[in-house]
Amino acid sequence: MTVRTTGNAATTGCYQELQTIFTLTPPAGTDLRSFDLGYNAIVDRVATHVVIVTVGSDIAGESAGASTIGTISRDTVTNTVQPLHVDLGSGGRYHGFLSMITLGMQHIREGTDHQLFLLTLLLPAPLLARNRRWTGAVGARRALRRITSITVSFTLGHSVTLALGAVGVPVPQQLVEALIAVSILVAAAHAMRPLFPGREALIAAAFGLVHGLAFSEALRELHLSGAQLMLSLLGFNLGIEAMQLIIVVLVLPPLILLARANRYRTLRLVAAAATAVAAAGWLAARIGLPNTVANLADRIEILAIPVVLGLWLVALAITIRDRRQQASSTPSPVGLDQPNSDHHWSLLVNRLTGLPLAEIE
Repeated sequence: MTVRTTGNAATTGCYQELQTIFTLTPPAGTDLRSFDLGYNAIVDRVATHVVIVTVGSDIAGESAGASTIGTISRDTVTNTVQPLHVDLGSGGRYHGFLSMITLGMQHIREGTDHQLFLLTLLLPAPLLARNRRWTGAVGARRALRRITSITVSFTLGHSVTLALGAVGVPVPQQLVEALIAVSILVAAAHAMRPLFPGREALIAAAFGLVHGLAFSEALRELHLSGAQLMLSLLGFNLGIEAMQLIIVVLVLPPLILLARANRYRTLRLVAAAATAVAAAGWLAARIGLPNTVANLADRIEILAIPVVLGLWLVALAITIRDRRQQASSTPSPVGLDQPNSDHHWSLLVNRLTGLPLAEIE
């Protein structure tokens, strides 16, 4: 067990790293290429810690270079750390690729700040911007095009810097984390009042470059190269995109329903304000000012499922109620022999033309 100084003074800063080299002796009769690796150092104490297991070299296998074979983390539901099954005989690269996809999905699922940036930027997507205010809802197709362009732009932005960071481009970690909090503040302000209407995709791409640098930290310490680095990078990125798509599919439909039902303003303002408060807490903490708001914001992940279920229930309930009200208020066919038929005709013309009733009558 040794301690060494590592890091970069200009980017991550210099810090002390504990390095331990140890030998594991398997029980007699164990298959040396297929076994369970039990490991719980740090993981049993820090819920967000993830151990990435790699093979430095496998002379007996197909690859003589480093390869990723899986991850070990704590299950936050059962609060247990399960061993990793290592099976070198069935192809380490395939299992490593799937593990990197899982790691990418986990990175977004636990990365509340990344989720909040994307979702907050999407909050006004179903709305029109007029006179520096968010007004009525746009059509479903237009809203879908906006949502798609914002999500794809964010993906392209962070994919570029994720790759650059993974291959060794210096990353000023503290600055990056602070800029992520700034990006959430900007998105929250835009959700309250239009700051860059119509240019959300451009903003998503620009801030995506910052978020990608943060994503790359999960891969930087693996010291992979060549085909294995490319494979791990692809798997990790696919995991990120898959989790983002799941989040968008779950959250955006009820938001569009609420926007079309004119019940969106309060929800949008409350969500944007709460996000801004969380982002301000994160920003303060990331520039060296620890605070309770940041600590609470780090734990809001547990509210994700109840919030999504609540959105769907409210959106469906309001939509069903509004349709029933519309059906009950639809006028019956007007006949000339009905009482007050002139007034009925006036109402009908008013609905079709928008002219004032007084002028029609």
